[in-house]
Amino acid sequence: PPRKVDVIFAIDSSADTSSPGANWPNGTSLVATYERSLLQSGYQAPFPAVPDQNTFVNLGLNSHPTFFGCDAHNLTQPSPLIVYIPNSPYTYSSNISTFQLETSDTQRNSIIQNGYNVATRGNGTLDSEWPACLGCAMLARSFWKTNTEVPSVCQTCFARYCWNGTTDSKAPPPYEPTQSIKVSGSGRGAQIAVVPVLASFLAVLATLT
Repeated sequence: PPRKVDVIFAIDSSADTSSPGANWPNGTSLVATYERSLLQSGYQAPFPAVPDQNTFVNLGLNSHPTFFGCDAHNLTQPSPLIVYIPNSPYTYSSNISTFQLETSDTQRNSIIQNGYNVATRGNGTLDSEWPACLGCAMLARSFWKTNTEVPSVCQTCFARYCWNGTTDSKAPPPYEPTQSIKVSGSGRGAQIAVVPVLASFLAVLATLT
């Protein structure tokens, strides 16, 4: 709390799920962090509410970015906004076991490419506004602290990525994720290119002037 952190990027490459879709995250690390914040020993480390692991899987929150704690007015005490980015098969099944001690160059490159696509929403293929949405997430607490009107682009982003409190705690079916970006004939999906994150971030700032 003394640091007054506004946003935390939670990159989740855990191996929580079981076969047939083993070694993908299901939100366990985020749930554990939230539960720890509720303990007496963690009272000085506020953390926004997150749903249970079954909800993560049933609602697909473990397959795409999700923002937690978007509405600061609904929090019992100030806490950072969490940008949750889980590992998911955008262009390659990068859920290799830690017991696999060797990888080919092709597999290595595919895993790195998939990680890039996870971070950039497939270089904007799945959401061209993703860079702007990241900027909105970083500025969300500043909007609240300064009582600044939230720009329309950020309102759209928050409607798209913020968890709205819905839960679905029933046992999920076997988890078998599929690639979210069609792979090209060259064996690669969205090709590496510079995503204009800075430009989109500055565009959000420009709306505040």
